[in-house]
Amino acid sequence: CMLGLQLSLKWSRTIVAVMASVAVLAGICGVLGVCGFTAAAKLSGFGVFVSAFSPYTALCVLVNPQEMAASAFGPGGTFEGDAPEWAGRLLLVVAILMASLTYCLIVWGMYRSMVKNFDMIIRRQHQ
Repeated sequence: CMLGLQLSLKWSRTIVAVMASVAVLAGICGVLGVCGFTAAAKLSGFGVFVSAFSPYTALCVLVNPQEMAASAFGPGGTFEGDAPEWAGRLLLVVAILMASLTYCLIVWGMYRSMVKNFDMIIRRQHQ
């Protein structure tokens, strides 16, 4: 929403702003998804942490960790050696909370920037 609002302030046409924000979000989610799936499948604990930054990848790893993050979760239901599976899921939940906090901080920063620069943006549009 913040990206759409910011682009609608910069561009006067609503359709262009909506299409651009959808394209940017699709690109970001696509890159995060591909990186998350690759990292979760090939890396161990770090891959599980990286996969939390894409919601789809995080849910897939939570639901089926042995298939989606095979290097971190062994076939016997263990996480990285002797740790139980719940330890890996706990790591993923903590990483999801950290990713959510990161995204909230990004949105808050975008909001503060829009509020701070709103007058200047409107003045530039009407010149």
